[in-house]
Parts: sequence; C-alpha cells; structure tokens
Amino acid sequence: ALELVRPHADEKGLQVRALIPTGLPNVWADRARVRQVLANMLANAVKFTERGTVSVGATAAEGWVTVSVSDTGVGISPEAQAYVFDEFRQADSSTTRRYGGTGLGLAISKRLVTLHGGRIWVDSEVGRGSSFHFTLPIRVRAGGETALVARTGATR
Repeated sequence: ALELVRPHADEKGLQVRALIPTGLPNVWADRARVRQVLANMLANAVKFTERGTVSVGATAAEGWVTVSVSDTGVGISPEAQAYVFDEFRQADSSTTRRYGGTGLGLAISKRLVTLHGGRIWVDSEVGRGSSFHFTLPIRVRAGGETALVARTGATR
C-alpha cells in the first residue's frame, strides 16, 4: 500500500517509513481488504500531513497483530475522534473544504476490520499528528488444522 501513496508523499516532501519487523506472524484476513484499510489510512496520513513523516508499523502480541499508521499532521480533536469512523464524517466542515474527501474511508475501514474480528482506533493530538491502529487475529496451526487465536473481552 505504500507504493500507492509514495508519489503524493514525495510531492509534499514527506518522509515515508515502514517499520515492519521480520518474523511477523500471519494474520487471519482477506489480503485485499487489509490492503484497502491500510491504503485508506496511509492516504489520510499523507493528505493531512504538510511536513514531516508518515510511518506504518506492526507488532504482534497475545494472539493479535496490531498495525499502526502514524503521521505528524494536523491531528484530530478529542471531540472529532468520537465520530471520525462514522460515515460521511470528517473532523469538521473546514476539513472537507480544505482537503476534500467523502468521509467514507475510515467508516469502510472500520467495517472491514470489524468483519475480520479486529478493532480500530485513533490516538491523536491537534497540531502534533495522529496514529491510527487496527488489530487482526493471528493465524496459528493447532493439531494440523488452522485455528483462530482470539481472546474474549473488550481489549485486544
């Protein structure tokens, strides 16, 4: 998905980094849909970052892979974070006027991640940037069959 945003990032003079460790376990997911989620997050990161860095990383823990896309962009207010994953919503109307977009990318991403059994969230501070994260279940072999490792509970 990085190759999709790199031309626009290069145009803006942004540094784009991938911080993916070797040996990351396989996830239980539709590759095309995960790529779509990642492309949406990366496109937003580049769109809302005027200078600095956009990075993508991943970690694995407790049966889940967490993928994160971080930027040094405009950031999102705590109020807007409450609805940024809703359909046809952006941080505010000035965001739509200045940056364009329909407000569907993150809503679609949330739906796709949820359908995979994961969750999606944002950590952001206005003027400092945003980090969007999503989880996907790790695929493991158990007794010769592929099993889905998942925890119950609210956190993943």
